[in-house]
This record gives sequence, C-alpha cells and structure tokens, in this order.
Amino acid sequence: MGRFFLAPEVVQISSMDCGVAAMACFLKGVGLAVSYERLREACHTDVDGTSIDALEDLGNQLGIDCIQHLLPPESVLEEASKRLPAIAVTVAAGDTTHFVVLWRRIGKYWNVMDPAHGRLWMHERSLFRWLKSHTQSFSPDDFVAWAMESSFTQGLLDRVTRLAGRQAAVQALASARSGTWRSIAALDAAARFIEGIVGTRRPSWTGALFQKALEAASDEGRAKEIPERFWSIREGPNGTVQLTGNILLANAAPVSPSSNGRLPAAGVPESLVRAVAEPEPSLWQMMRGLGGRSFPRLMSLIAALAALSGLVSLVEVLTVRASLSSSAFFSQVTQKVGLLVWLATLFGGLLAIECVTFLLLRRIGRRLETRLRIGLFESLPGLDDTFIRSRPTSDLAQRVQSIPGARELPSVLEGAFRSGVDLLFTVAAMATLDPWIAVMAVGSTVFSAIFAMIVRSKGEELENKVQSNEAGILHVMEDALLGSVPVRVHGAERALVREQRLRLIPWVTTQRERLVFHTATMLLEQGVTYLFIVAMLWRGVTAFSHGAGFLILMFWAVRLPAAAAGIISAVQVLPLYGVSLRRAMEPLRNAVAPPRESASPESRAGGVGLRFDDVRVMASGQPILDEVRLDIRPGEHIAVVGRSGAGKSTLISLLLGLHSPAAGKIYVDGEELTRARLERLRRQTAWLDPSVFLWNDTFLYNLSYGHPDAGFRSTQSALEVTDLVGVVERLPSGLMSSIGSSGMLLSGGEGQRLRLARGLLNPAPRLALLDEPFRGLDRSARARMMRTVRETFSRQTLLVVTHDVEHAEGFDRVLVIEDGRIKEDGVPAELLKRPSRFRDLFEADWHNQDRVWGGGRWRYVEVQSGVALVDNDADGTWTRR
Repeated sequence: MGRFFLAPEVVQISSMDCGVAAMACFLKGVGLAVSYERLREACHTDVDGTSIDALEDLGNQLGIDCIQHLLPPESVLEEASKRLPAIAVTVAAGDTTHFVVLWRRIGKYWNVMDPAHGRLWMHERSLFRWLKSHTQSFSPDDFVAWAMESSFTQGLLDRVTRLAGRQAAVQALASARSGTWRSIAALDAAARFIEGIVGTRRPSWTGALFQKALEAASDEGRAKEIPERFWSIREGPNGTVQLTGNILLANAAPVSPSSNGRLPAAGVPESLVRAVAEPEPSLWQMMRGLGGRSFPRLMSLIAALAALSGLVSLVEVLTVRASLSSSAFFSQVTQKVGLLVWLATLFGGLLAIECVTFLLLRRIGRRLETRLRIGLFESLPGLDDTFIRSRPTSDLAQRVQSIPGARELPSVLEGAFRSGVDLLFTVAAMATLDPWIAVMAVGSTVFSAIFAMIVRSKGEELENKVQSNEAGILHVMEDALLGSVPVRVHGAERALVREQRLRLIPWVTTQRERLVFHTATMLLEQGVTYLFIVAMLWRGVTAFSHGAGFLILMFWAVRLPAAAAGIISAVQVLPLYGVSLRRAMEPLRNAVAPPRESASPESRAGGVGLRFDDVRVMASGQPILDEVRLDIRPGEHIAVVGRSGAGKSTLISLLLGLHSPAAGKIYVDGEELTRARLERLRRQTAWLDPSVFLWNDTFLYNLSYGHPDAGFRSTQSALEVTDLVGVVERLPSGLMSSIGSSGMLLSGGEGQRLRLARGLLNPAPRLALLDEPFRGLDRSARARMMRTVRETFSRQTLLVVTHDVEHAEGFDRVLVIEDGRIKEDGVPAELLKRPSRFRDLFEADWHNQDRVWGGGRWRYVEVQSGVALVDNDADGTWTRR
C-alpha cells in the first residue's frame, strides 16, 4: 500500500510531544497504523520521545528499518527525497530541537508535517534554513569506516558528479577512500566551494575549476585557500574528527510486521505493543458499547421509521401527481372529501412517525450520555497512573466537556439516514419518468455518496487537529490560572501572552481551514447537484408534452439539493462528534476492571513485610530506579534519604501503584504484588504526601474523606495528634468551614497536618508511607510531629522520605538512595560511627544549618496569632510591633 499523497496530520498536545507526533505520522507513512494516544503514553514511560536516538530505536522495535543519516547541508534534501517519509531535526523558538516529517517533494516544494502547526508546504530554501545543524565527533578510523559505509559517500559522489562528471567523481572518491580522513574532508570542501561559486549553473569550466580546488584542499600548505566556512569536516580536540551536518531519520519498508498488521512481540515493551495492536474503534462500535444490547434494535427501529417516513412522503407526492393527471376523476364532492381524508391520514401517520422517532432519539441520546458519564467516573479508579500523568489535566478536562455531544449523535445519524432515504426515493421516482432522467438522477446520487466519503475522511482529520490545538490552548489557560500570582509577582505577563499567541495562531489557522473546507465542499456539492437538476429539467422540457409531468419533475428535482445538503451537513459534523466521543471514551478503554474481592478478607495484624527483587522503574525511556534489592521486616521503621531527584519518592510510589516495575518483582507478605494484592494493600495503607488533594469543601469533609464512618473519638484524636484543634477553633464555622480550592484558605503547614490527620483515620493501617510529610512546618515542629507519627504507627511498617537527615537518626534503618540505586542500607547509629554516605549527608545538613542560620546575621521576627514580635538582642526579650 502506497503512501497518501498528503501527510496525515498529527498535532502535538504539548511542546514535549513533537517527537511522538512526528513518529506517529512517520509510522503511518510506512504502512504501520498506530494510536497516537497510546504511543504518547509509551513515550512517557518506556521510550524517550524527545531524543532522535530513542525515536530510531522505537522504529526498529516496531519492525521498521530506521537509520539516522548525518549528511552535509548541500546533500541532505537530495538524500531525503530518496528516502521519504523521513523525520528531520529543525530549530524551534529558543534554539530548541523540534522534529518534523518530510513527506513528499514536488519540484522545489516540500510537503511537511509540523506537529506544532500541522501539514504545510515549504520551499526548499525555507526548509533548508529551518534544519538544525549538528556536530558529531569521531575517531579518525571510525570516521573513515562510517563515511565509506553510510549515505554520506553516495551524497558526496552525486554532488561531485554534477560538478565534474561521473568518471572524475569516481576517481576522486576512489582516491579519497585510499587516503585518510583528510582526503574525504578535502573532497567535500572542494565540492562545497565550487557549488558556492557556480550555484545552480554548470559552466563548461566547472570540472577544471573543481580539480584545481581539490588539489588546493588536498595540500596542507594550500588548504587555507578554501575558506573556513566550506569545511564541514574538521580536526577536533584530542585528535578527533568533527563533522557538521543535518540529521535525518529515514526508513526502508517494514521488515517484520506480520500479515495481520501486528508487530512481533519479542523484545517490544507492552506499551508499544498496545500502540500498534489496539485498533481505533469505529463510531458505531463506540455507540453500541455505550448503548447496550438494545441499541442495535432501537437504531434499526429508527431507521425503519425514517424509511417509512420517506415512503409516506413519496406516497403523498404520487397522490398529488395522480390528482393532477386525473383531475376529472375528482369532480364530485365525495371524491374530493375522500382525497382530503386520504391526505389527512398520510399527514397524521407522518406526524405519528415523527413523534415516535423524536422520543426514541431522545431516549437513546440520554442513555448514551448517562452511560458515558457513569462509565467515565467508574473507570477513574481503574486508570493506571501513567495514563493520567502522560496527559495534561486540561486535555482530560476537555474530554469531559465533550460528553454532552453523545446525546446528539443519534439525531445526527438519523438525519443522515433520512436524507439518504429521501434522496434514494426521489431518484427512484424520477427514474420512472424518463430513462435519461434516471441516468442523471443516479449520477447525482453516486456523486453525493462518493463526495460524502471523501469529505468525512478529511473532516475527521481537521477535527482531530482542531481539538488537539484546543487542548493546547486550555493547557496554557490552566497554567495561567494556576500561576496567576507568581506571573504577576515576577512580571511574566508578556511571556504568558507570547505563549498563548503561539498556541492561538495554529488554532485560528485550523479553524479558518475548517471553515473554508466546509464552505467549499458545500458549494461544490450544491453546484454539481444543481447542474444535474438543470440537465434533468432541460430533458423534461423536451420529453414531456403535458404540464403535469414537468411539474412533478420540478418538484422532485428541487428536493435533490435539500437531501444532498442534509447528507453533507451530517457528514461534516459527524467527525466532530466522532472525535469527541473517541477522546471521551479513551479512559473507559484504558481502565482495568477492579479485581474481585477476596472471599475471606485478610485479618493479619501488625505491619506488612516487603521485598523488592531487582526492581527497575522507567520514565521517558530513562531508568529512575534500578537494581533495587530490599527486604523490610513487618513493623520496621525506615527513613529514606538522598538528594533531590535520587528516586526516593519513586520507591514509595511503587507501593501505591503509581509506578509499575519495568523489571523485577515486589512481594508483600510473601505474595507477589499483583493488582488484586495492590488493592488490598491500598486499603491497609496510610499515605501522606504534599500532592494528596484537598477539596474545595469543609474542613470536616476533607478530614473524613475516604473514611466517612470515622467516629467522633477517632476524629478528635486525629485532630489532637496533629495539633489541629487550635486551627479548628480559629475557623469561622469550625469543622464546617470551607478551606477553599486545594486548601488555599489554610497555611501550607496546616494543610499538611490536615492530610496527616486524614491518614490517621485509617481504621486498620498496616503500612504508613510518608513523603516529605511535614513540609511547611518549622524545624522543631517537624521533629515533634515525627516523634508523634512514629509513636502512632509504632506497630505498623513505616517508610518516611525526608530531607531532614537528622530525623533519620532514631529510625530502625536508613536507606541512602543516589542515582536511582540504594547506596547504603543500615542502622543510622552504626553508619554515623564510620565513614559513610549517610554520615556525609548528616554532617552536611548540620553544616548548612549553621552556615545559613548561624553567625548572628539574621534579625528574628516571630509571628503569633497575627502579631509580629521582634527579638531584642540586648536583653533577649520580644517587643510587639
């Protein structure tokens, strides 16, 4: 199967997704259909979607022969035209790397798929300036071996052939092969120099001039006669060879996908298998899945009613025709009354059909929307955290906002079917008038059907592009709202406006393109239909000798544009509803059904035992935890320390199911941590983290969230343990006071203590996971709360991630994590007695405290109940200000 003439448009949602979008387009170009959403999800876990090297590995994993080519600027586009489609590396705003897909070349113009803006046409001069230069270092021997085996040599041979002829080019290349890297560099520099002089012209003296330039470049004493800018191959530091050129990721045909379009699973990450093996559901499949078993029967009934409605309308027209043709038959009053009764019966039947159809459509639409809403909320607990983290919150919110469109889908489909039935009945009736009119009527119908299919394909592509751009705009708006205060404080309004403008430009362009497309398709379809009508009426003028037949022809002819317009209108809006429904239903397809409850609930007491067996965790293709081997006894208290970004929080998240091991296994009480076991472990876990959400509701609602059956005594105890009694007393309505969105009406420390109190309400925890649990509290308060928490969870297994290294001194064990690996594991007191990494961190913590806060350089102001007290250095007292 050949490539489409134009590149399929895959628009990035965020600036970090250009590699994913480019790869999705590239794979479609080589005949491998992939799900962009699934591929994007994989590139946030197992694959680094921001690296050209990772994209090359990704293509090879999917059975595509992908090769990176580093080519001189003069030959990169020529070589690219032989290997289309290809991914090129370009320069984006801020000199950042951006990936685009080179799809097709026509003369000097290129069809390019830019993930930031969609499909566009570019002149090769503009495209050449857009490409990003890259400098690669080689050892001399490696460079010669690479140059002789890569496409670099073929490109150089083609360029020299255009300058000096085939024979001279072959001789020059053979001479360069037998020499060192300098011979290849001299040949390339001479070719670039002469190309710069003669341009696109090829005078007769070009070959001789090239030979002289090659002689000068090959002579070390005369090499400077060739200007520096023409040397793309230079000697680098430490005896290396540096080549400056442009990178191209090109392909051959697919080498190993099986006949059914699925890739071989050997060695391929599961996320990539899903990206290729999971087909996109059709609109009918999605509606049938939501509508249930009765949906096909109800839609069949609606289709039958629409066909019956069209048939009744046809009978009405035939009745009118009969009355015109046999007007003498209706001369009596009784005959006229009979005709009126017959027409009234038809009108009444038509009205009844319309009422029943309307009620059925409302019922089906309501069912689709209701089931979609219920299914979406029921799927949230079963969604893997990777699905949520790999998509912006604004994108997920947009999917929810599109749910009401499901209610209108049955009406749109019914309208399209009704218009089609009207068109068919009208054409069938016109065909009875005259054979030539029948041919023209059928031609009009065939044109409308084919045109509708073409319009639908292009319309779905445009809707995907529009909704991706809208998701990007919502992402900017969400950032602006969440960061409005810092933006004002730092005067970053112009930067935010610039970012929004960068998002609005492609959105406006796409909306204009959609408007032009819909207008043009409607005008074209209507224009062709009216041409058929004019031809049929002209035939009617010559074919009918009586006026009744011509009047009937005119009546049916003027119905054709309305029926055709109804089909085109439905086809134009169907992609909008289809794309919206597909995006809204994606969480339902990704959710994992909750495991069945165990028949005999677990009744163990005390802490859980944990074991990590060579666990590895990947993010964006990079390991963030590796070779984790760890045994934790039940009831053990362990502190986890290390520098920021070392992997401490990731270790905790494995026990919450927020990350899944890419390799290795985790065991809980000797059982492998499967999904069913994870569900039980979550119910037995008290978790405290700054990311635990606080709802825009009352203090009591947030405190008891997840534990609605908590009694008064346990609630009071949690408030006392976390020092929240005074906070509740200060609130205007006590426990029933609203704390605002994300707890904004509380201080940072109060919000953290509220999160801790919520965790303490767990009726029977066996595992406590605390990640920076006391952020926002002063140092003494953090130490006091740590002691309280350890006393509260004295019998439970406790893991605490902290940057307060001194607080780890009293724990049973301490883990020091660096670069994703456990560097040290031991008793804190023993590690402090000997040289160790924990000891270094402990001493550095004390040293930083003394250096930052010591030395008498600070003036202290203490705030108590909204009153500032200033320290008097002379007598050690505090003065109210």
